[in-house]
Amino acid sequence: MTVPLLFNTTQNDSPNVLGNPYASSIAADDFINANPQIDALYFWEHLTPPSPLLPGAYNMNFSMEDISMYNLMGGVAAASDLTGTVTKPNGYIASAQGFGVKPTAAGTATFTNAMRRLTNNDTWRQPELQKNRLWLQVAHTGYELQNTTLIGFVEGASPALDAGYDSKRLATVLSLYSLTENGEELGIQTREAFDPEMKISLGFSTLVDEETEYTLSLSQWEGTALEGVEIYLYDALLQTTTLLNDGAYVFRSDKGTYPQRFTLFFQAPQLEVPTQALAGIRWFPNPAQDQITVWNPNSLEVSRIVVYDLQGREVAVQKVGTTQMVIAVDLSVLQTGVYVVQIETLEGSVTERLMKQ
Repeated sequence: MTVPLLFNTTQNDSPNVLGNPYASSIAADDFINANPQIDALYFWEHLTPPSPLLPGAYNMNFSMEDISMYNLMGGVAAASDLTGTVTKPNGYIASAQGFGVKPTAAGTATFTNAMRRLTNNDTWRQPELQKNRLWLQVAHTGYELQNTTLIGFVEGASPALDAGYDSKRLATVLSLYSLTENGEELGIQTREAFDPEMKISLGFSTLVDEETEYTLSLSQWEGTALEGVEIYLYDALLQTTTLLNDGAYVFRSDKGTYPQRFTLFFQAPQLEVPTQALAGIRWFPNPAQDQITVWNPNSLEVSRIVVYDLQGREVAVQKVGTTQMVIAVDLSVLQTGVYVVQIETLEGSVTERLMKQ
């Protein structure tokens, strides 16, 4: 096949951009030898981001330092390649690879089957995008249900929606998903380059019509940025933190949608150490029926005792404002199920899970 070559007064003013049309590599030497008006090939190496500070006709321009060159003697790396070797052309042009030429005259560039090669079809000038990714899975083994969400990190992505990189979650029976800052629910989310200070909100939903147990695990992760990184899951409802690298997190839930129940983060949490007085607070029995008893041996001032359901809603509140050592809490209005009890004091709060019979 042939492609027109344009010429504009001088060779230096006549850049043309071509591409390998075959589903295989071609030999650069064969191409140059078959086209006497072409004496060198130029490859853009994608090393420097576009910038208005670079010379050119428009606001965002690319650097000439990013261009490598090849002729019949061999290749030289781009000036911005500080290794001097990584971007050096190796004499092959991969399938669909673009390249530039500066013809010595107008005419045509010829491509033939004789230039094709069976190997070296891996020399595209743009390096493969470095992807750092992790997959989280929620499962219910009894019902043979599972759902997986993917979170990835690449240069150039953003915390908002990026076309081709972020996808909404599916309405499956069981669903684990991440959320953007604007609350979009994603089955696949791509964030900017990995930063260990990131925090990612996770939601969970289930159509299983009973209160039952689920397992949330880190099923796979890859990428150099995630090597050696500790991946933590925080459950805002139960106020617990789990290192997923060490194993799965088991929790209970009834039917419903729980946006932002979980948070994923990548640094060890700075946990508040309860005072000795606060650590002395206990309550019993558990499981309970219509009442629990809070034991406050250090006579801390208890302001409120709050009971939450597994959707994070307050279902019972008892304002106390007392330093009594024994406090009775009425649970008669609650249905059978799992709840969270939070005892609030001036020293801090104590949170425990409650089974109501």
